Amino acid sequence: MSDDKYTFDFIIVGGGTAGPTLARRLADAWISGKKLKVLLLESGPSSEGVDDIRCPGNWVNTIHSEYDWSYEVDEPYLSTDGEERRLCGIPRGHCLGGSSCLNTSFVIRGTKGDFDRIEEETGAKGWGWDDLFPYFLKHECYVPQGSSHEPKLIDFETYDYKKFHGDSGPIKVQPYDYAPISKKFAESLSSFGYPYNPEIFVNGGAPQGWGHVVRSTSNGVRSTGYDALVHAPKNLDIITGHAVTKILFEKIGGKQTAVGVETYNRAAEEAGPTYKARYEVVLCCGSYASPQLLMVSGVGPKKELEEVGVKDIILDSPYVGKNLQDHLICGLFVEIKEPGYTRDHQFFDDEGLDKSTEEWKNKRTGFFSNPPQGIFSYGRIDNLLKDDPVWKEACEKQKKLNPRRDPMGNDPSQPHFEIWNAELYIELEMTQAPDEGQSVMTVIGEILPPRSKGYVKLKSADPLENPDIVHNYLQDPVDARVFAAIMKHAADVATNGAGTKDLVKARWPPESKPFEDMSIEEWETYVRDKSHTCFHPCGTVKLGGANDKEAVVDERLRVKGLDGLRVADVSVLPRVPNGHTQAFAYAVGEKAADLILADIAGKDLRPRI
Repeated sequence: MSDDKYTFDFIIVGGGTAGPTLARRLADAWISGKKLKVLLLESGPSSEGVDDIRCPGNWVNTIHSEYDWSYEVDEPYLSTDGEERRLCGIPRGHCLGGSSCLNTSFVIRGTKGDFDRIEEETGAKGWGWDDLFPYFLKHECYVPQGSSHEPKLIDFETYDYKKFHGDSGPIKVQPYDYAPISKKFAESLSSFGYPYNPEIFVNGGAPQGWGHVVRSTSNGVRSTGYDALVHAPKNLDIITGHAVTKILFEKIGGKQTAVGVETYNRAAEEAGPTYKARYEVVLCCGSYASPQLLMVSGVGPKKELEEVGVKDIILDSPYVGKNLQDHLICGLFVEIKEPGYTRDHQFFDDEGLDKSTEEWKNKRTGFFSNPPQGIFSYGRIDNLLKDDPVWKEACEKQKKLNPRRDPMGNDPSQPHFEIWNAELYIELEMTQAPDEGQSVMTVIGEILPPRSKGYVKLKSADPLENPDIVHNYLQDPVDARVFAAIMKHAADVATNGAGTKDLVKARWPPESKPFEDMSIEEWETYVRDKSHTCFHPCGTVKLGGANDKEAVVDERLRVKGLDGLRVADVSVLPRVPNGHTQAFAYAVGEKAADLILADIAGKDLRPRI
């Protein structure tokens, strides 16, 4: 192999969550007695040693920082104070470790049906639950529940971690020690018919139940995609601060083939080196940047690319950037009568905040050692909307299309929502924080999965200009009605559930209209006003089989119609899962490595360029 420092066997573009996982597995492999030369390119800075990232409970400080792309999107179906159209901030990680450095660290894999339907609907084999389950485990290293400075109110002894978690991967995961309000919220869920299912969020799921959500943290420190790069071998080069601006193609054997990338040096504000790939370029840039890079490189909807000035059209691939899906979440707040149940005093009281800060700095324990979010549940909407005209009409239409699935696209084994509690007042803007001595519980609802879809398009041919991102949140009226019912139900659980009804003083802030007096139409206005992303965009580089005309990549993650180019991130998911996407991001990096190594096994390692 050539010693040219700008030539590598594989170039991995994007050092976020999937990218480092993939790069490390390739670099550790032996092929025909040789090590592969791998380059990992990341547009943002390193995250090594950054306290705001390593501190799990301090995740809000990473938003709008140098480690965040800080996308802003105009959403036409959301509103502010009833006025249509809302500008939304969309945090995405821009550093080694990517969005695993910014998220709330939850390990919620989704349901068995989410992945089993991929082959059924797209023809792509190898992406069912049983196929992916080993990869969900491979990247993990489960750390048992540690000693807590809070009483262990809900024990993890019933949690079968040996069956459902890995023990030798780079990403550490650990249970969470709950505040007293979470035990009470669990009692409220039980009184509303939610059964206790400890492993519900990692075992393939169930339509209804509450259970434990482990976090990608360990002993008070966040674990991120960066951890896959610790003690990286010499044959893995890691370059930060260099954005890839174009994928380079040559015709080889009559087919357009990715042979390298052009870069931009952000610090110097000038063009960086051009790197060549002997075998493949793999994009791991996420659901906004992967389609953007494809399109500025001439791979995408031809007419749209020509309209913004992309000159060299490599492949007319009309569905690049389409099919954008994301989860919405919405919070509501109740004041708690008695002190000591929530964690507000550890954050909003000056003395408590100082103590919490020092405790994490000195011991890696206390409030900041984990995101303060408690008990999670799955549930279904059927009984909540059984008499609702919007839902009934949608059900009648769905019966004619596919009677095996409901209007949300789920079968009876899958949930329609998550509901969980946060152990203090928490929202993105923090505009209604309680005063010292007051206590608030937040209850969060998430719609699973929404029907509404959006897109990613280029604004220009400039690769450094953020693309036009439109999710079309709540465009579909069924989404709005379902989400309204979810939040109405969440309020009911919080205010009337057996564990919390005697603790709840009133809706927070106190001047707000009582939840029980709100109509379903008022709840619809509420969710349009208060909802925001749950940070799970996917679908823009859709995976599918040979006969799936909307698929951009095949079942081996190869871009259809091209050679030498794959995509391995959450953008390949055909449909947003009934879970959170971090676990899949790691899993797709692991699976991509195995696919690539299998494809090149036994091949002659002579340079092709």
